[in-house]
Amino acid sequence: MLFHRQVTPLDIITARSILEIAGTIIAGIIVCSGAMLLGYMTPPKDYGLLYVGIFYQSLFSYATALLVAALSQRSELVEKSISVFSYLSLPFSGAFILESWLPLKARNLLLWSPSVNNIEMIRGGQFGHTIHPYYDMVYNSYAIAFMLIMGISLTLRSRKYINVQ
Repeated sequence: MLFHRQVTPLDIITARSILEIAGTIIAGIIVCSGAMLLGYMTPPKDYGLLYVGIFYQSLFSYATALLVAALSQRSELVEKSISVFSYLSLPFSGAFILESWLPLKARNLLLWSPSVNNIEMIRGGQFGHTIHPYYDMVYNSYAIAFMLIMGISLTLRSRKYINVQ
């Protein structure tokens, strides 16, 4: 694909991210609809917050993909260590624990991660007032915008590091 001058690494990453995000959302809709129809799950309490959380998580995933792709083209160390880093960062993603369960210092530390903010928004949308989600939409917006700008900038300048064979 990169033989064609009009196709850029940004195009490839964007297309792949859209495909992955759309597939994940469709799979989630199918599973949640089935669970609700069978009575295993209640409908979300706040659809707006749920959708905002999913939107932010999608943007965060896209920004992360841009950064990882661009940096892995520049450094073999990044390319080899990214899978290890992904597994090690999973406990700090916010997926396995509610922030309200944590002591204040640990909660404040984890809320520096946009992923934790996004997952807390999704939980708040799903469970409503039965839990107390902690998130900061202003910080989250700035953090993801910064990641997107850095990712797009690095990706646009990564073509010279790619060896087309």
